Amino acid sequence: MSTPVGLTGHLIACAVGAALDNLYRMVVVTALVSVAYRAHAGDSKAADAAASGYSSLAMILFTLPFIVLAPLAGSLGDRLPKQLIVRAARIADVPICALAIVGFATGSVPLLFSSFVALGIASAFFAPVKLAIVPELATPGRLARANAALAAVTVASILVGSCLSAVTDAEALAWLARSLGFAWPEAWVARAPIWALSLLSGALCVLGIVGAFRVPAVRAQSPGTRLAMPWAVTTQVSSMARTRGIIAPAIALAGFWALGGAAVVGLIPLAKGVYGLAQAGTVQLFLALVVGVIVGSVATPRWMAKAFPAGLPIVGAALAGFALACVGWHAETATALPIAERSQVPAAVWLFLCGVGAGLWEVPLTIILQERSPAEKRNQIMAGVSVLGSFGTFFAAGAYWLLANGADRSPAQVFVILGLGTLALAVGFALWYRLQLAAWLMASIVTRIWRVRVIGAEHVPSEGGCLVICNHLSFADGVVLGSSLPRPGRFLVYRRYVEMPVIGFLLRAAGVIPVAGEDKRRALLASIDAAVESAKSGQCVVIFPEGKITRSGQTDSFRSGLERIAGRAQVPVVPAYLHGLWGSPLSRAPRRDLPRLWRRLELRIGPPLPSTTTAGQARNHVMHLSFDHAHERARRDRRTLASAFIAAAKRRPFANAVQDAGGAIANWKLAAVARSLVPLLELTHDDRTIGIVLPPGRGGAIVNVALALARRTAVNLNHTAGPAQVTRMCELARIRTIVTSRLYLRRIGEPDLPGRIILVEDLLPRLGTLTLMRHALAFFTMPARWLARGHGDDTAAIVFSSGSTGDPKGVELTHRQILANCASVADGLDLHRSQDVILSPLPLFHSFGLIPGMWLGLATGMTVASQPDPSDAKALGELAQSARATFLISTPTFARGYLRRVEPEQFKTLRFAVVGAERCPADLRKQFKERFGSELLEGYGCTELAPTVATNLIDVHRDGEREVRARDGSVGRALPGQQVFAVDPVTHEPLPPGSEGLLVVRSPSRMKGYLDRPDLTAKAFVAGGYNTGDIGRVDEDGFIFITGRLARFAKIGGEMVPLDNVETALQTVVGDICEIAVAAIPDESRGERLIVLHTGYTGSIEDLLASLDGLPALWRPKPRDVRPVEAIPKLGTGKRDLAGITALAVRG
Repeated sequence: MSTPVGLTGHLIACAVGAALDNLYRMVVVTALVSVAYRAHAGDSKAADAAASGYSSLAMILFTLPFIVLAPLAGSLGDRLPKQLIVRAARIADVPICALAIVGFATGSVPLLFSSFVALGIASAFFAPVKLAIVPELATPGRLARANAALAAVTVASILVGSCLSAVTDAEALAWLARSLGFAWPEAWVARAPIWALSLLSGALCVLGIVGAFRVPAVRAQSPGTRLAMPWAVTTQVSSMARTRGIIAPAIALAGFWALGGAAVVGLIPLAKGVYGLAQAGTVQLFLALVVGVIVGSVATPRWMAKAFPAGLPIVGAALAGFALACVGWHAETATALPIAERSQVPAAVWLFLCGVGAGLWEVPLTIILQERSPAEKRNQIMAGVSVLGSFGTFFAAGAYWLLANGADRSPAQVFVILGLGTLALAVGFALWYRLQLAAWLMASIVTRIWRVRVIGAEHVPSEGGCLVICNHLSFADGVVLGSSLPRPGRFLVYRRYVEMPVIGFLLRAAGVIPVAGEDKRRALLASIDAAVESAKSGQCVVIFPEGKITRSGQTDSFRSGLERIAGRAQVPVVPAYLHGLWGSPLSRAPRRDLPRLWRRLELRIGPPLPSTTTAGQARNHVMHLSFDHAHERARRDRRTLASAFIAAAKRRPFANAVQDAGGAIANWKLAAVARSLVPLLELTHDDRTIGIVLPPGRGGAIVNVALALARRTAVNLNHTAGPAQVTRMCELARIRTIVTSRLYLRRIGEPDLPGRIILVEDLLPRLGTLTLMRHALAFFTMPARWLARGHGDDTAAIVFSSGSTGDPKGVELTHRQILANCASVADGLDLHRSQDVILSPLPLFHSFGLIPGMWLGLATGMTVASQPDPSDAKALGELAQSARATFLISTPTFARGYLRRVEPEQFKTLRFAVVGAERCPADLRKQFKERFGSELLEGYGCTELAPTVATNLIDVHRDGEREVRARDGSVGRALPGQQVFAVDPVTHEPLPPGSEGLLVVRSPSRMKGYLDRPDLTAKAFVAGGYNTGDIGRVDEDGFIFITGRLARFAKIGGEMVPLDNVETALQTVVGDICEIAVAAIPDESRGERLIVLHTGYTGSIEDLLASLDGLPALWRPKPRDVRPVEAIPKLGTGKRDLAGITALAVRG
């Protein structure tokens, strides 16, 4: 358990204080008991009574200062900085220890009792500060752990102090001397305990003072507090009672101290009288109790449910009472046996369980009191709690004395009575708080079945009404959320579940509000009214605004009910995002995992939103939490592309990794060949970035995997950009070595390539059979992390941008960013490694061809079918049929060619296709569906985002529900873990949903940056995300609409004119007759003017321009600016060359 910053010194000071207190309590009480037994030698009954009397009186003297000085100690702790009191208490230990040592050495009963009084006085001032300072040293989220650490350290110190009391046992010291080979003179034996106690006390005092002065300085919480005198005890307790939520846990905590005091008082007479144990044997029993308290304290943060605070203390009290009664019962039955046959082991076991219950009882109550106490009165409240605890301890000591002396009961019988009394009180509280106890039990079951990580619990208001909204993944969402929120929630639950026989009874007992979308208007309004009234009354209302469990695993549209509840109740909206239950048996996923324990879940809670928040805004905030989760998960991902590939390959070693027109290669063989290839590349230490000029397919995959294994950065060069651009790319990326193929070079016209050229054909003959077998054996026998080393934040690839709007820029992408995008695409598109085959005709120098087209399959275990020539539709169809492709990645330009050259039979296994890089016309989508029977979906991405951001998806029809996942004119919703929103192009302030602005993407796959261009990187990173340069809007349901690029606007007469809108309007009129492109060129009179380029329009130009009557006059080009061209400039990817189009327009 990690310790919060600033708490270490305090833990040391508390540890020393507890050790000294218990050292001297054991020493003094044992000395007093010894006096009693010597005084009544031969009369065991009188000796027991005298010993109990001395023990009880000692505890009373120790406890009395807690009552008398509580008002002064409480007010002093709020008036002064608390670290001063901590330091004063540890300094006071020095004279107190000296007094006790003198009393021990002389055998003076008055001095021994006086030392107990002094210990009580010092502890009375220190006790409230010990707990009150913790919230000032630990953050709210770490408060439970801090208190668990404090309790564990305290009881461990109690254990240590009790064990160290053995130094006053002459027999124990003599045994130690014999064990070490010392022969002490006879004169030393009598004085050895005194010297040992003195040296030990001195060392502890020094350590305590050092720890106290390491406590960081904190400010006085209420410097104006008046010092209260001892007679203000009743006022202090009554003031504490008036503070909401304090008195009940304070009384319960007093019960804990009372039981603990009685146990400590009775343990020594029980050990000596029943089991005949000396000091060392008594310590062993005490050890069992203290170890149990440590275990219970450390377990508290994991078992505590903040929303149901009464549950764990009740269970702890019941366990402690039952176990204490069993200690007494065993001791009582043992008295019938000869003392030599009496075993203390069962008593030690029951004492251990009693300690566990005590730890579960005390720590949660302390946390509750700390959290509920106002900071300016916390020390006074803690002092009041100490008063109640002291009264409880005083009462327990008195009750013990009356039972032992007045009622003539043995220590064993007293333990039975006290234990059963505690158990009875715990049962009574369990009946009184039965709903809280039941909810705690449910929360405990939930946290045992799932491992729920809660982030942002502090954002839920501690009091007052609020509305918590969350995405809906499964039937278990309600119990997980209810068990994880820091306060009880009142849930809106589907009416049909509330009306079920058993489950409905439990839901009604929990006070849920039934609701159903199919309810009549009056019933629906009644449910809304009930939620509003609950929120107004200060309750935490919880809803799932999607109104149903997701059928696709993605967050659907939010309904407007949340607006009505929050708006009418005037309460804040608290967004939450739950992850981890999709795919579980309780979800509606088409493929569900087998049930398993400790499934990892994460609940993220965001800052409260105003009551005027719309459904769209609320959904956007939940998506932000989704991004936070994905970003954190990616940050913890230590894999590289190579290790991810090998791990996926090991799951399906004999499945095809890559298939092309020349054949296929299995996963195991690809791994073995790639590992064998690494030394053959003969790369030097300076060869950090390696160029690749290879087509997609087996060769391209092998080389890219080999470079990932070699921990080199791969740069798939865009040879279509021309020799000058390729040379410039190599200069920018510092490429000295290029891996290529002789056959491929011939196919692309044998371009001039700079640097050292490695031809794949020259390396393949050097791959020896034994080398391949050795690497294959390693693949099958060694873990993936041994076969592929590296760091997730190393640059895996540099992708040079297409240059459609200017000079190419090198985009650096790390292993972690590429893997994050692969995970996002696989989750969003519901791809499965054993069922899906990726078909990609895109080149590897294109980010879509490299990442979703290759690495997506390799990193997740799906087969990749690669076609080197995207324009060869016939070959693509044959490959699709042979590989049984299910998922196609392409562009609209290439997809139009498939309509003419690919037979429907060849695409019969295709589930859907995603196209990007340019707009996908509606008629193309319709024709693709009619010919092939599968959907053509438009997606959206950027190289800088590695690259996929969003895509339309196939609607889901499942279990009577339909989820609409595509919308005409949009590029779909953001994929899982990514958030898209619009900002003002000038101020970069976020805009509300539905507003048009500059689109920004938050994504864990956002690039590392532009290669050696920090200036461009800084401009690209805005509002915590990536500036796409696209103008568009995100509607209330999360669908993204691109209306143009910021760079694709012309400024005419002071107004911004979107070129894409004009271009789309003209292309719609001409249809397939020709291609249309619109560019802007400088104009002296109006700043800029529009130029229309067409590839053979034969109709009337005037009529064509007249079709633009629906557009503003400023947007309409002049007839003189419409020009024919042979072809619209294109890049090698099929995407339009916008820079080339502008240059062509300028040339006229």
